[in-house]
Amino acid sequence: MPAKKYDNVISISTIEHMGMGDVFNPRGPKKAIKNIVNWVKLEGFFYVTVPFGRPTPGLERKAGEFWAQYNPPLGMTTFMPFTSKYIEELRDLYSERFKFLFLKRTNIVKNRWAWCDEEDVEDCEMLDDGASAIMIITNKDLRLLRLSKYTTKLVVIQLKEYLLKPLTLWKRWRWRFAVVWGELKGQPLTQWTNLLRNL
Repeated sequence: MPAKKYDNVISISTIEHMGMGDVFNPRGPKKAIKNIVNWVKLEGFFYVTVPFGRPTPGLERKAGEFWAQYNPPLGMTTFMPFTSKYIEELRDLYSERFKFLFLKRTNIVKNRWAWCDEEDVEDCEMLDDGASAIMIITNKDLRLLRLSKYTTKLVVIQLKEYLLKPLTLWKRWRWRFAVVWGELKGQPLTQWTNLLRNL
């Protein structure tokens, strides 16, 4: 157990690299998650993202039941996409404490994503520039964030970026809100946050 626990534990596209290299150890990512779960306080924020689906055909390496992505120029495995089979133990251990959420890339060029169910991403293959689907393990249901709260965060981020360029900020947001508002009409609430993320 760690000597200190934290209010927030966040890992973005990191866990899947544990246990990779010259020798592929599929226990690596799962062991890493079990370790960092102990770092967060019970009332703290936990957020972990990993790729979900299958390795690129022809670039896979197998160890037991599981596969990892192989990088020919490096001559080693570099990351392991998670699968429904792989997360069975994690679900048994943490389903009461954490949520397992899934996102699928809907537009590669614009890098847009949409919330989906697990069965929608089981057969997704990895892309040259990353995953076509990801899984999020968290104790907050990000699909149901209040829009007012989320929009405020987006505005704060943009204000920091354009603090010295107010005209640029106004032109950019006026156009993007117009485009997104057109998409929001008729969308279910669970899709609103995804659309706003792509502003």
